Amino acid sequence: MDKWKWQNFNEIRYINIPTWEELGVDAIFTARDGGFSEKEFSSLNMALHVGDDKNLVVKNRSQVLKILDTTLDSMVCCKQVHGATVAVINKEEAGLGAYEFSSAINETDAMVTNVPDICLTTFYADCFPIFIFDPIKRVVGIAHSGWKGTMEQIGVKTIRVMQEEFDCKLNDIQVFIGPGINKCCFEVNAELAFRVKEKFGDFNNIISPRKEGFFWDLPNTNRQVLLKLGINHD
Repeated sequence: MDKWKWQNFNEIRYINIPTWEELGVDAIFTARDGGFSEKEFSSLNMALHVGDDKNLVVKNRSQVLKILDTTLDSMVCCKQVHGATVAVINKEEAGLGAYEFSSAINETDAMVTNVPDICLTTFYADCFPIFIFDPIKRVVGIAHSGWKGTMEQIGVKTIRVMQEEFDCKLNDIQVFIGPGINKCCFEVNAELAFRVKEKFGDFNNIISPRKEGFFWDLPNTNRQVLLKLGINHD
């Protein structure tokens, strides 16, 4: 579960993972600075499905991809539905969802590939990105994990697809859980808190009671799910 660093490129602030970059894989998570979108979408909105001007979104995406020295023709996007479907991406899928939301891969929240120069792209408000990299098999994956994806253990399902499709080994796989809503802010009702405790009964410190309701630590839940699977913690 690797370490990250804030970087800047043409006024775009983003997180990357230097150790992965040294191994030839770029994994970035952008902030909202440095783009062209206006008003409530200001300024680096990357999503085509939220009502922003499509041309500005495409322009934002092109700016971000300059960080990676690539173009929109390498980007692959999916229509995220807070599910647990994992798509295996081949070179034929390059460009899907990059220019038009309608062409994005349907009802999918995680993708994996071993194709060089493919840019797997997912979008976030307060859910968590789970970046996955096998430096031995040269396979990458990304999973969009909100509370529903966490309940479905989408990170585990993504890694299982990497194992089945590319013979990846757990001991080789590295994971980075990106930014999202933290335990201080994600309040859930008693019914969901009970379901979480039932699902992850052997996990420590993931549900905290408050005067009204409960708070759920999503990143820690995902972390413990992956450790239980057998992912190494450095």
